Amino acid sequence: MTSISGKVRYRIVTGLLYPASLGAALSWWVEAATRRPPEGQDGPIPWAMWFGVWFLVYHGVWYAHLIGEHTEPSTLFNYPARRFASDLAGVGAIIGGFAALGFASGQYYLYLPGVFAAAGFIPLSALLGHRHRRLGNSALIIIAGLAAATGVAAHLGANASVFTSLDVTLLREFWLVLLAYLFIPSVFGTKTEHTKAGGFTGEIYGVE
Repeated sequence: MTSISGKVRYRIVTGLLYPASLGAALSWWVEAATRRPPEGQDGPIPWAMWFGVWFLVYHGVWYAHLIGEHTEPSTLFNYPARRFASDLAGVGAIIGGFAALGFASGQYYLYLPGVFAAAGFIPLSALLGHRHRRLGNSALIIIAGLAAATGVAAHLGANASVFTSLDVTLLREFWLVLLAYLFIPSVFGTKTEHTKAGGFTGEIYGVE
């Protein structure tokens, strides 16, 4: 991984892996939302649909940020292996999450430990991408990580597909974290370099 140049790593992520995984996830979600299940089979539950939207929103915003970095002259040569590993974890979260939600197979059979483990890849991705994050700026990682770990632990063994009210609570927590991350980035010590008329540039969601 370290032998690949930053330019090549960046293009692999932004030109292949992220658009392919997001495109697949979006098509699976649209199919789940519009397809009538065969007689005698259940379609996806609303909770799964909303979790799918959560994955799409988070990774869609992050992908837009990655594409925006292309406007920065140093980006293609300042994309280290740890950032590459971080974005690979993000891609894994998309595919793993939609597979565990049952969207990829079209069977809509929930494997809840997998759903929460995939959600846990997001704080893992943040840890890989920002090794020197200050503890006071780690609220996002801590909250999302604890929610993911709780979900996995609650559904080990025979409870792997047993949907409970705890899952509703955890999904609400994930949404609150995402909304805070998007609209109140200072809560997590994040920063915006500057704003232009067409949007943001620079390290939009970077940590100071």
